[in-house]
Amino acid sequence: PAAPVSFFGAAASSPPQPSARAVAKPAQLPAQSPPARAEVQAQVREAPPSQTPAPAVAQAAATGEMAKANERSPQAWIEDIRKLMSAGKSEEAGEEIAKFKKRYPDYALPEDLR
Repeated sequence: PAAPVSFFGAAASSPPQPSARAVAKPAQLPAQSPPARAEVQAQVREAPPSQTPAPAVAQAAATGEMAKANERSPQAWIEDIRKLMSAGKSEEAGEEIAKFKKRYPDYALPEDLR
């Protein structure tokens, strides 16, 4: 019988085996000792909530801002920037204009926002 041939015409071979470095064994991983783990947990419990933002919450907030910016049409975004300007938040408006230009590089900004 002939050797199996792969889809690309080369002789089929056995799948590559992972190197010893690619496979971590439990004994090779750094372990956090129980006293250290307890110390970290105690620090988290003692810290005020305002100083310990949950990573998932922070990530969701950042993702939510990006999603909100991606969902807005250029016209709606421009209106939001105008609202910031009229509220005296020129620094925030400037940041939004920079984000807008990055998202829509070919979009001509209205004269009042240039």
